[in-house]
Amino acid sequence: TDAISKEVSSVVNNATKIASAVVDNVTKTVSSVVSNVTETVSEQISNVTSSLTSTAANTVASALNATILVLGSEADELYDVCESIRDSVLIKMNSTKADAYARLDVLEGQVSSAVGKFVPLWDNISAAVVTTSGV
Repeated sequence: TDAISKEVSSVVNNATKIASAVVDNVTKTVSSVVSNVTETVSEQISNVTSSLTSTAANTVASALNATILVLGSEADELYDVCESIRDSVLIKMNSTKADAYARLDVLEGQVSSAVGKFVPLWDNISAAVVTTSGV
């Protein structure tokens, strides 16, 4: 009976060790799987976030570039109109040899015409600058 008792005790001890090893193995495996899943999900979230940020940045950059190109062409047109206005005022003023009142009438007409040409272009440029600043 003593030998049987020792044998049963030995079998129970071995079974306990094996069960403990199995539980440790399962725990480690589950921990590893959870860690891998967490890492993969974090990586995917980071990739999606990075992709969205890049897409947003590219969209903003494209809009800004388009606005700046329009602004540049508006500025070129404004410069050309200003040059034309200056030339027109000088020609009209130089061709008026009459008295100061006649020259003043010519100047007033030229300035009114200049304002009508200049202000719409300036408004377009101002609107483009505001749009660009808002981006």
